[in-house]
Order: sequence, then structure tokens, then C-alpha cells
Amino acid sequence: MADFIELTDFSVDCIVGILDRERVTPQALEITVRLYLDLDGAAFGDLTQSVNYAAVAEQLRFLAIEGRWYLLESFAAAACALLLAPPAPGEGRAAIDRVVIGLRKPQVLGGVAVPGLRVDRRSGWRTLAAQRPAPGVTVEALQVTEDVGAYRVHWAAGAPPWAPPVGAVGLPLARTESTRTALILTHPPL
Repeated sequence: MADFIELTDFSVDCIVGILDRERVTPQALEITVRLYLDLDGAAFGDLTQSVNYAAVAEQLRFLAIEGRWYLLESFAAAACALLLAPPAPGEGRAAIDRVVIGLRKPQVLGGVAVPGLRVDRRSGWRTLAAQRPAPGVTVEALQVTEDVGAYRVHWAAGAPPWAPPVGAVGLPLARTESTRTALILTHPPL
């Protein structure tokens, strides 16, 4: 498929990397992302047949800033898992067939070189492991490392109270009368 939506020239200041200075001082992370999907349905004005690139930018920004990832590879895997996951009820977007994400740290080597990576993943690449910590609550693991867990959490209407651990941060993704979904990051993972 040749159709894609692209975000370029997208930069986020965040904690990312393994060097001591990278763990305390935010640095620019340049992100380029291509989302491959059939855009014919959106040509008639239905955004649910496309992807809201402002929402994608917000989700990637949240993942980068709140994840405090040690490795670019871990951030890229979390981003791909989130974007390739089936749309949550009420998310108002089409399913994405393929994600190509490029990440660069332009300042870390002081102008000597610019390290980066490019990851290309297709739907079905990863099956999300799901847990049910309480009735009506489903937690899907997007990416889990020793230091951080990225999860997509679904709450059914009327589900008993369940909250992520203290210190977890979340970004609402979707809400309907019968369910709500959020992106949750925890340090350490669940």
C-alpha cells in the first residue's frame, strides 16, 4: 500500500539515553513517523477512516517525555506497539497497517555525528500481552523494560475501581459510554 500519513520535523526535549548526563538533562529527540493505511475512506471527509496526526504527535510526545527511556530501541518499540494496536472503542481512527519510525539524537555527540535509528513494523508484528487486574479492566503491555512499563488500559463502564500504582502517569486515548482507554507509563513496570 502506498498511502501514508507522515510527521516530520518533530522534536521533543526528553530524558533519553544511557550516559550519565542523558539521565539528568533533557535533550532533543527528533522523530519522523510514517503511518501506512488505506486513505480512500477518508477522502470523503470521515476522519475515523484516517488518523488524527495531532493525536499521534501528542501520544509520541507523552511516550518520549514520560518514558525516560534508556534506549531509542525501547521507545521505538513502544511507539510502534501503540500505533499498530487496534483502535480502541471511541478512539476515532482507522487501523494502521505499517509504521516506520525514525529517531535521532542530534546533540548527544557534540556535532561529531548524529546517532539514530529507523524501525519498520507491520500490524501483527507483536501480540499484546493482556492482564485483567480487576473485573472490567484490561491492561495491555506495549513495551516493558527493567525501568519502565508502557501500557494501554481499558476500563469498562461500571467496573470496580482500579488505579495504576502511585507515580504512574496517563494520557486519555478514548472514551465512550461503555468504555474508556488510556496510555499509562509506570516506573518501575507493573
